[in-house]
Amino acid sequence: MNPSDQEYVAANGSMLGGPAQRFATMNSLGAADRSALWEEQCAEAIEWMRNYYEPGKPVYGSWFSSLSRVIEAFGVSFKAGSAAHLDLVQESTRPVWSELDTFERNRLLDQDLPFLGWQIRAFPLRAVICNGKTVSEHRTTT
Repeated sequence: MNPSDQEYVAANGSMLGGPAQRFATMNSLGAADRSALWEEQCAEAIEWMRNYYEPGKPVYGSWFSSLSRVIEAFGVSFKAGSAAHLDLVQESTRPVWSELDTFERNRLLDQDLPFLGWQIRAFPLRAVICNGKTVSEHRTTT
């Protein structure tokens, strides 16, 4: 659905940094918001995502371990870079997705589904596996 806030913040609510940081953030990129990003900053953010599974990186393993077993049955893997995980919505949320009101969920979906659709059309994918009811319900809108 969307990234866990644990991808960005520690248990105490502080932003992850240093070796614990998993992704680029607006702060780490030095940007006020997405619309202010330069091409170089976008490239840096993408590099963070591509390197997510490199050895020694702090992968959000509790969630990805189950999904990894499923996709490895297809002969691909996150670690080898032959599979990618895409979210419907790019932002982590607090409260978690299931606790958001309908208006907020719809606002986030309206904002981010076009980007997911672009990703699916722009890259040479052999398969798209939808994981979960909400994801499956929105697969045709992308």
